[in-house]
Amino acid sequence: MLFPTISIFPLFSLLFLTLTLTQASPLTKRYDSVKIRSRRNDHCLTPSPSSDIYTNGTPLTTVNCSFAALWDISPGAGSVILSGTEFALDAGSGEEDNEDVKVGPPPSSLLPPPPPFSLLLLFLFTFLLPTGR
Repeated sequence: MLFPTISIFPLFSLLFLTLTLTQASPLTKRYDSVKIRSRRNDHCLTPSPSSDIYTNGTPLTTVNCSFAALWDISPGAGSVILSGTEFALDAGSGEEDNEDVKVGPPPSSLLPPPPPFSLLLLFLFTFLLPTGR
């Protein structure tokens, strides 16, 4: 054997990890810290009480854009998040006319997924378990 002290398993797991982390993914268009402006009267969308403390169900209104809140918009995911918070724009169910627009918690589909279990096992086998030397 050329390399009797090197275990081959960590090398293969490192190769697998490298290939997993370098897979190509599509670029998504995202707009961070932007204002939502109405073309009708040049006002911008913001939570009603003009403070930095928002709760679930805080209604939205339009104000002069210099006083408006900033939003993070991700068109591909369909999310409109109040910048710097975890509150999303909630336009209601769409079943009734003149429904109130408010902020609410983001849908669970917009939350980041937990890390895959296979990566945790790979980490355990590669770095924490003894190599049997």
